[in-house]
Amino acid sequence: MSKALMLAIAFSLIVCGASFAEEAKTKSIEFGKDGSKHTISFPDTWKTSIPETGMRAMEVTVPKAGDDKEDSEISVFAFPSGGGLAGNLPRWTGAFGGADSLKAQKKVKTAAGVEADVVELEGAYKGMSKDGPMTTAKEGFKMLGAIITIPGSGEVYFKLIGPKATIEANKAAFDKAIESFK
Repeated sequence: MSKALMLAIAFSLIVCGASFAEEAKTKSIEFGKDGSKHTISFPDTWKTSIPETGMRAMEVTVPKAGDDKEDSEISVFAFPSGGGLAGNLPRWTGAFGGADSLKAQKKVKTAAGVEADVVELEGAYKGMSKDGPMTTAKEGFKMLGAIITIPGSGEVYFKLIGPKATIEANKAAFDKAIESFK
């Protein structure tokens, strides 16, 4: 066998092994109520919990990255009708200082076969926490938000909010999670 062919085979095995290792680092989580159960895959390092009460369908802690002082959090909500992107984007941009906080907007195809509206916001964050309205804005924060509309079932909202470096470090993982939604 030629040296070039052996190198090509070795490279292929390394690449395949790396992609298998990536997939092994995720966990599938089921959430939702009775007739409206969903699954999504998150990295193993993200800590998930299903609240017993309140509006949240799931909470996820994303460990801090870089010099960030605190972890980030994904809050997940499921509603029969929550207003979609048009009903929520003005409120979300308002929590980050206004319309200029919207940095990107795209559509992502999910494993459920429906599209998610995904937005990226950045600025001084003064919104709602699970403890209520924030009194002081947090500078240098970022949000990745996704709204998935399931025909006949409702809407599911994912909001990853936290310090900029942590959000940037986890942006690709967030997109992969949204793509995995069923």
